[in-house]
Amino acid sequence: MLRPLLLPLFAATWLVACGGSGDASDAAGEVRFCMSPGDCAADETCLKGVCGRECLWDEDCGDVNAFVCLHYRCNPASLPYDDVREATALDVQDVASPDGSIACDKDLDCKPYDQVCLNGHCDKECDEDVDCGDPSKTCYAHRCFAKTPDGAPDASDAVEPDPEPEVVQTKPYGSICSAGSECEGEWCVQNLILNQKTCTQLCGGDGDSASCPGKDVCVGPIQDQEGVNRFVCVANDAGSQNCNACMSGVSLTNPQGKCLCTVKCPDVSKCPLNMSCAPVSLGGVATPVCVPVGQPCDPSQPNTSPCYGACLPRDASAYFCTTPCDDAGDCAIGTVCHGETVEGVLVQWCIAQ
Repeated sequence: MLRPLLLPLFAATWLVACGGSGDASDAAGEVRFCMSPGDCAADETCLKGVCGRECLWDEDCGDVNAFVCLHYRCNPASLPYDDVREATALDVQDVASPDGSIACDKDLDCKPYDQVCLNGHCDKECDEDVDCGDPSKTCYAHRCFAKTPDGAPDASDAVEPDPEPEVVQTKPYGSICSAGSECEGEWCVQNLILNQKTCTQLCGGDGDSASCPGKDVCVGPIQDQEGVNRFVCVANDAGSQNCNACMSGVSLTNPQGKCLCTVKCPDVSKCPLNMSCAPVSLGGVATPVCVPVGQPCDPSQPNTSPCYGACLPRDASAYFCTTPCDDAGDCAIGTVCHGETVEGVLVQWCIAQ
């Protein structure tokens, strides 16, 4: 945020003075300008040309991992300090640019050198008024400013640049996450297969799984923070026996009482291997879902059948669990939609190729 520099400096100096133990008339005294910490009292330092304190403790600097408080000034924690926490001399050759200057982004980077950030490098525009080369200007905090009528530096137009916006790298679909703000699709939901949250995205509505990547499917509604019902893509857990936590909320139970999770499918492309896309009754409505196929079965024992679909002939001598079909798009990989006329009625089911 753009702001004049002098006002917060004067305010900071006033607050420190009022918090001291000196005489009240001294606390409200005139602001002391400075060129270096030696120009200030022992319990102050030189802050952009004005005596005061930037901090008393490391916590006053905000991020204690990034800054430490030394001599009432916040300094980068990355600088080397000795056991008594005094700033040591920095080997300029280790941090200098090829021309010998120190690169910087802000004045704080140059504090250890008693300089300011000028054109991307630590330097001084001036130490004294004479360095400005113009009697109408005065040297303040190593920069030249026009003088006000009373001779003080006119720093009303001296502003700190807005910080560069932080570039947040969002995570792609399926990545581990803790919040939607981390994800490209802006949604982070619990993945019951991985037992942790992963990035996902919105989709068109119940059964609109074609808009979800890979074999993942569209489920919902899920209320967002504004209470609006949304549909999101979730991992396809068809075939999982953890029926207490099916991602889509849909499960199948065979005559043996065994349960497994399934998902609604537009066609077999959304079904895992060894599963066909076939209609079952959900709430009294025939709804295509992924159904396992291939297990041997005995049509004479329907009450103990292992099938979640139908028990139909594999060939002339064997039966297996399968599903009816309309075309090959309904059948599991490795099977085809086979048709026979039985008592004048065409019957089609998925059989091995």
